[in-house]
Amino acid sequence: VQSSRGCPFKCTFCISNTMFPDGYRKRDIDSVIRDMRDKSQYSNTLMFVDNDFAAQRRHTKKLLNRIIQENLNLKISIFARVEVARDDELLSLMRQAGVTDIFQGFESVQPTTLAEYEKRQTLEEIVASIEKLIALGFTVAGAFVLGADADTLESISSSVNFAIEHRIT
Repeated sequence: VQSSRGCPFKCTFCISNTMFPDGYRKRDIDSVIRDMRDKSQYSNTLMFVDNDFAAQRRHTKKLLNRIIQENLNLKISIFARVEVARDDELLSLMRQAGVTDIFQGFESVQPTTLAEYEKRQTLEEIVASIEKLIALGFTVAGAFVLGADADTLESISSSVNFAIEHRIT
C-alpha cells in the first residue's frame, strides 16, 4: 500500500526526487483504508511502500489512529527515517496499529559519506534510533549504499560489522 509519494528530503544519491519531481504528496486516509482492506483479503502482512511513512507526522498519526479504529489486525512494515525514533507518541501508535518492521535507509556509517550524500543524519542518530526501536520491539532492517567516493575496503567492512553488531536485519 502506498499512502504517500515522494520525500521532503533531497538526499543526493536517492532516486526518489527523480521518480517524484513534484515533491511530497499524501493520499486521503479513507482511500488508504480501503486499499488496506482490499489487500488484507490475501494476507495478514502488509507493507507501506512510502519513501518515508512518517514524513508528515500529524497526517501519519491520523492514519495510524484510523488503522487502530478499524482493527485491521495486520502485521505492517514501513520505511521511515531515523527521526521516527524521536516521537514516542508516533511509536506507540505504530505498535498499536500493527507496525512490526521498520526499514531505515542508513546509507553509511561514515560521517564523510553521510555529508556527501546530504543525508542530514549522524552516526549517533542512527545508533540512537536503532537502539530505541529494538528496545520497543520493532525489527529494524537497514539499507547501506556502498561505493561512495570516500569508501574504502576498511569503511565497507566497518559498515558490515556495524550492521551485525547492531542486529540490523
